Amino acid sequence: MGNRYLGWIVFLIIVTAATSYGWYVRAVENLKVTVMSPSMTSWGMWIAFYIFFVGPSAGASLVSSLVYGFNMKQLEDVGRYALIIAILSLVGVFLSVLPDLGRMERFYRLYTEPNFRSWMAIEAWMYLIYNHIIC
Repeated sequence: MGNRYLGWIVFLIIVTAATSYGWYVRAVENLKVTVMSPSMTSWGMWIAFYIFFVGPSAGASLVSSLVYGFNMKQLEDVGRYALIIAILSLVGVFLSVLPDLGRMERFYRLYTEPNFRSWMAIEAWMYLIYNHIIC
């Protein structure tokens, strides 16, 4: 193993540990650590991340569907990478919305007991449908 490779591994371990600690604090302390109680603000930075991840997901899904669905040979070199980016972006979409929920452990209720007067429930269902149609 080279020094550069070892440096990247150490860096990624540190980033993973810091991120895991942040998720732990958010899960234990709920919305009070974010200073984003429902009475103060209705949109948070996680929704901005959600919107950011939707773009690459849609674009990469389109490219991969052109390659695998419509058999466009000229895009075949990037087809697999586009599919990987689409899947990782989908994970990013769902992970970026999760902290915006007041109680993260209840995320499944968006699908088992949907309230279609809530924009979050509507977006969750529409994104699930989009995911099944495109990917």
